[in-house]
Amino acid sequence: MSNDPTTLSAQVKQLNIGDDSSTTDSGSSELVAVVDDLLNQLSGKFSNLSSELIGKSGTSCLDNSMQT
Repeated sequence: MSNDPTTLSAQVKQLNIGDDSSTTDSGSSELVAVVDDLLNQLSGKFSNLSSELIGKSGTSCLDNSMQT
C-alpha cells in the first residue's frame, strides 16, 4: 500500500525527495502563513454571517410580536 502513488503519504514522500532543509523550512512557514490567513478570512466571514442571522432573527421576532 505504501508504494501506491495515489496515497497521501506517497505523494508527500515524492514532494520531499531532493528537498533540502532550508527549502522545507521556508515552504512550511509559507504554508503556515497561508493557512493562518485562510482561517482569519473564514473567521471574519463566519462572524459576519452570524451577525446577519442574529439580526434577521431579531427582526422577525419583532415583526411577529407586532402582528399579535
